[in-house]
Amino acid sequence: MTWTVFAAQTAPTLPSLDENLRLIYNSAGNFLCSVSGTNALSLTPTTDAPNIPLLQDGMVFYGLAANTNTASTTAAVGGLGARNVYKDSEAGP
Repeated sequence: MTWTVFAAQTAPTLPSLDENLRLIYNSAGNFLCSVSGTNALSLTPTTDAPNIPLLQDGMVFYGLAANTNTASTTAAVGGLGARNVYKDSEAGP
């Protein structure tokens, strides 16, 4: 993961811009993940995510579950402990 300074380039590439946006996104506490499981989800951050030694307030993990849950659901990020999953609605979780 390398930051590209576009001011010095005459022909910037889209992959370089994508990489800059990915670095900004990850630095804000947002992490794209692959998701496996049904009621006990396992979230694996993409390979370009920084090391996540512990969960902190404000972190957001994104991913698409391949299955529909059939009961209450938990999610574990990497090797960290499982946490309850809540569905957001206008009335609250």
